[in-house]
Amino acid sequence: MNCAAAILVLNNALAEKNGMLNASHYQATETLLNGLRLLIRATEPHDDLAGAIQRRVSPKTFFYRFLRPKHYLADKELASLVNCDFVSQVGLIGLVRHNLRMAIVAGARYWITRPDEAEIAFIVADAYQKQGVGTAMLTHLCSIARQSGLKHLYALAIPDNGGAPRLLKKLGFPCDIRRDPAQRMMYITVHLTSAGPSEDLRTAKET
Repeated sequence: MNCAAAILVLNNALAEKNGMLNASHYQATETLLNGLRLLIRATEPHDDLAGAIQRRVSPKTFFYRFLRPKHYLADKELASLVNCDFVSQVGLIGLVRHNLRMAIVAGARYWITRPDEAEIAFIVADAYQKQGVGTAMLTHLCSIARQSGLKHLYALAIPDNGGAPRLLKKLGFPCDIRRDPAQRMMYITVHLTSAGPSEDLRTAKET
């Protein structure tokens, strides 16, 4: 276990002692402005993320999320997405009811890179973009991150992905954007140091 993970273990232990969040059991429901009911919960090993990506995500959306042109995930890559330890990394998925079944339409996660900092990544199925799904997912992820003691979250994006900085700015926290023309990359940092909308998640229910 690295230093960052060890610190998060301690933070999570203190949180559980004080009756706070256990991210591995996280579950919440959001009703978006268009009436869509979105179930947000912690990822589980049996979740069919590969199938959801293949069926609901275009090559462009896949490229924005994984920063490479291929439109599939290797077994090793997929395992790292569903087998979160909820200490050094936390993963959430968003589901909606579709044809009498719950379908995965979004995912968001962070993984610790420094004691108070984590990298984040998120993806929303093409048919559910620009409906508030991404904002809802990241709002809950920020709430978990703050309760775990994190101070900063950052995301990597290619320069023509204008949706990523717009979405992160909607979260209500200070946000910095640094562009690296040489690597054709944007570094977007969200500072979880002041009160934001993640403090007011009235619909969140820990199971």
